[in-house]
Amino acid sequence: MKSRAMLRFGSLSRNYRAKHDLKNTAIAGCFTGGALAYGGGPQAMCLGCATLSAFSVMIDRFMERD
Repeated sequence: MKSRAMLRFGSLSRNYRAKHDLKNTAIAGCFTGGALAYGGGPQAMCLGCATLSAFSVMIDRFMERD
């Protein structure tokens, strides 16, 4: 579920912005984290957004390293 949502949000962000960069990863992570924490209320959604966004960017940067 999480990976499917992440891919969907990443694809939407990439298509809307017409760019392929780390911002798309951060946006996708934020929306996915917020959506997964929806049942916990606004504070949990904000924390989920920040956490998954930061984690996604860190993983993306690590994977791009040569």
